Parts: sequence; C-alpha cells; structure tokens
Amino acid sequence: AVVSTQSTGIQQSCIALRNLASQAAMQERVSRCGALEPLYPLLRHHDPNIQTAALSLLHNLSILCENEERIIQMGYVPELTLVVRQWQIPEGQRHAAATLRNLATPQHIGTLVTSGVV
Repeated sequence: AVVSTQSTGIQQSCIALRNLASQAAMQERVSRCGALEPLYPLLRHHDPNIQTAALSLLHNLSILCENEERIIQMGYVPELTLVVRQWQIPEGQRHAAATLRNLATPQHIGTLVTSGVV
C-alpha cells in the first residue's frame, strides 16, 4: 500500500507540473525549478502510468527552445526513441513522438539522426 501511495503521488506530481508547463509562461519556471532531471529515471519506472505522466511533462517542457539542448544532453533521445518503437501504450508513444518532433530543429537534427531516431 505504501508503494501504491508513493506511485500515485509521483504520478500526480508529474501531472500537476505538466498542467503548469502547458502554459508558455510557466515552462521556464518549471524548468528552472529542476523538473527535467528527475524525469529520466521515471521513464524506466515499473508503473506505466508514471512513465506516461513523466513523458507528458517532458513533452510540455520540450516546447521551450531553451530546454532542447538540455534534453538531448541528458540522454533522453534514445529513451524516447525506444518508447516510440517498442511501447504498447499509445498515449506514451504520442508524448515521446511529440517531444522528438520538438527537438527536431535545424541545430539538433544531426544529433537525432545519429541517435537512430530517423
């Protein structure tokens, strides 16, 4: 029961931050508070609901151009590619694909290609 409660809290936190980061003015604030760093291990969490919530938050944070380089440098691209190719949860796949789309800017397309996205 403790693990379930903890998982629910993690999921709800991701959803709350995602909702905040859906507004352009808040994306920078959420990012500055350190929201990107703890998301990476959540992509490998045993609970697919937490994984999907983390992907939805990452998707919203990837809209902010200033986050593109950080997301790439933190190693998210291989994880996102894996989600798109192998997951069986369409909502998670959509968020991962949308994040990759946001990262596919002229200055980063080479990195995405060498990472195996295309």
